[in-house]
Amino acid sequence: MSRNTRRAVLLLATASLAVAGCASQGRGPGRGGPPGSMGGGAARIDMPEGYVARPIALVFTAMERDGNGYISRTEAEDGVLREWRNATHDRGDNLSPSEYNAWAATALGSPDALPSRLSFDTDLDGVISEAEFLSGFRHEFDMLDKNEDDRLSRLEMVFELPQMRMGMGQGMGGGMGGGGRGPGGGSGDRPPPR
Repeated sequence: MSRNTRRAVLLLATASLAVAGCASQGRGPGRGGPPGSMGGGAARIDMPEGYVARPIALVFTAMERDGNGYISRTEAEDGVLREWRNATHDRGDNLSPSEYNAWAATALGSPDALPSRLSFDTDLDGVISEAEFLSGFRHEFDMLDKNEDDRLSRLEMVFELPQMRMGMGQGMGGGMGGGGRGPGGGSGDRPPPR
């Protein structure tokens, strides 16, 4: 793996961890103060904003071989075969749920990261075949390849999180346009928005 690729993977991982840390603490980066505090009895949680990448982007980024900053379809196909060999410990047969979880913990950062095991197990027989694994990665590649040029750029693998504020103390809908009391929010004295 080239130095630039390692740096990109590290940056993606660091950004993901920072966003997850901010979300778990209930505040955005640099906002300080106790989580969710706003004063006046109403609490607000500022969700993080910025750019993030799906965990599968970490796997694709590690597949780059020529140092040009892009992951070609050929590099991805070769990389997926390496991932399959790693996941099955070179046995080449089906991948059990526990083996998938072990692979996902290493490659995606968590057994619960997306894409999930069920995203690959398309026939729902409880195991993932090599064909299902390859097909799942092809699907992920195609979803990320927004300009359909058969290569992935870093720009295609990140997306912007919108600023979200969630009010607390008024139900989960408070501060997000609803108030948590059914359609239209409030006490029911006005019709829902059209």
